Amino acid sequence: MDDCWFGARSSDRAGLVDWTPRPTAFPEGLRPLADHVHGLGMRFGLWVEPELVNPDSELFREGPEWVLHLPDRTAHPLRNQLVLDFPLGTHRVLDELCAARPALRIEACSGGGGRVDLASLARTDQAWTSDDTDAVDRLAIQHGFSQLYPAQVMGAWVTDSPNPHTRRAVPLPFRFHSAMAGALSIGGDLTRWSAAELAEAAAYVARYKAVRSTVLTGHQYRLGSPSDGAHAVQYVARDGGESVVLQWRAGPVDRAQAPRLRLRGLDPQAAYRVDDDGGTLPTGTVRSGAALAAHGLPARLPPGDHASRMLALRRAE
Repeated sequence: MDDCWFGARSSDRAGLVDWTPRPTAFPEGLRPLADHVHGLGMRFGLWVEPELVNPDSELFREGPEWVLHLPDRTAHPLRNQLVLDFPLGTHRVLDELCAARPALRIEACSGGGGRVDLASLARTDQAWTSDDTDAVDRLAIQHGFSQLYPAQVMGAWVTDSPNPHTRRAVPLPFRFHSAMAGALSIGGDLTRWSAAELAEAAAYVARYKAVRSTVLTGHQYRLGSPSDGAHAVQYVARDGGESVVLQWRAGPVDRAQAPRLRLRGLDPQAAYRVDDDGGTLPTGTVRSGAALAAHGLPARLPPGDHASRMLALRRAE
């Protein structure tokens, strides 16, 4: 449950940090909604922003001295918010929550990637990488994020097209392949998606679940960078038995000049069966690990300025 579930929070001007259900929206509290979500086979979560406060809130009226300020200066709100003086207390609160509720999942989020530090990640399950969910922009964002942090903690959403913030229109396969590079989630308005889009999305979710362990816990290799126009990211399972390659082309690139994908981290003595989701390789193509490293695979992508594909390679029996 996102913003506006609490206090007098009918807009961003009031109620922030008054963590009780908003009576006009939830007269019976949050339990009926949580029960309904659980009945659909999902877990229920709440958005909170513990470090900020609206001046128009019960907490601020009770303790205005609790915000960061200098005694001889007036505190000026930004976006109708002030900062509470308890940054070190955040870790203590998280520790107590995790101790009391070991199954609780916590996502670190502050301005989109603003709380991605080792102390926070030690207490949370994943990080909200950026408020920019444009699938093309995310390629560069995720490329930078993955220089330090594993895919397992990189929250990556499939959102609507045109994107709500950038207004860029991107095909559904590209949006999924972009988000599959991390912890895949869907943040679009599914009530507006067509039946065909919902069916296609369900198929992509199933494909992701089949390779999720390799993406989230395997070794990662960068095959180029977003500045190349066409690039890929490869994940290899720790036992070398499976590899996943996600490849994108953002913008018009000369197909004849697209580099071959020379894969890394595979067992050179093993044979791998290649399944090409979105590309042009025949189903069931078999190549040796040595050949995939030395000669690679053709970087064949579908036509269009925003093209992508996923390759799944599994050790042949």
